[in-house]
Amino acid sequence: MKNPPRLVCIPSADGEFAAHARALLDEVALGPDREDEARERLERLIRRRFPTSVVRARDPLATVGLEESPVWYVTRSPYRSRLAASVEIAAPQEFVFDLYVEPTRIPEWQTAINVTPLQSHPDLIGNEYLARYKVVGAIVQGRFRIVDAERPTYLRVEAQAPGMRLWYATTFTRTSTGTRLDVDGDYDVPPNSLAQLADRLFVERAVQRDVDHAHANLKALCEGLARSPEAADVSIGTVVAG
Repeated sequence: MKNPPRLVCIPSADGEFAAHARALLDEVALGPDREDEARERLERLIRRRFPTSVVRARDPLATVGLEESPVWYVTRSPYRSRLAASVEIAAPQEFVFDLYVEPTRIPEWQTAINVTPLQSHPDLIGNEYLARYKVVGAIVQGRFRIVDAERPTYLRVEAQAPGMRLWYATTFTRTSTGTRLDVDGDYDVPPNSLAQLADRLFVERAVQRDVDHAHANLKALCEGLARSPEAADVSIGTVVAG
């Protein structure tokens, strides 16, 4: 390929899996018009050692203006549900990013999830939060951790809870009117508790509504603050739980 793909390997803590996937990347070099074929070949090669692995391309909505190279998500095992959302915000990219990661501001827009900061780092990587999420009547509690970040364009989060896995990448793209925020990821919900309450499609729709509602709140908050004197006071917090 003209521009080799960037591999995002999940889970981030599985160094053996990531090293193996990246070592195989040179074996799938094909022309730029054969990207899908190369991605499928990489998946077949990885599955010789990790039979349940999946290699998929980043959602096309999240690729505009970020980088020339394709991005492939490489997961050691498949997830049951996809997470994808996008919102346009009439506020500067740096402003939106800083507000998005500011712990004290999260409750103002992320109303479906109760988030408590546990530890914080200046470069964001390693920031950890205790999260409580109510979905279709069930309470799920787990830890969210920022595993990769590049201010003000990108961050990636992984989360674990009993019976639940989640990861997602959030990208912030500068546009002519402000910022476009895109979320792309995968998740599993606890099968025993939620399966008794609703089918998979119902749960996925409920999760999507919560994500869209949070993004609508974030849009209103960013655009309101960007027009006010308070905009100058939005900064990255350094909250560390005792």
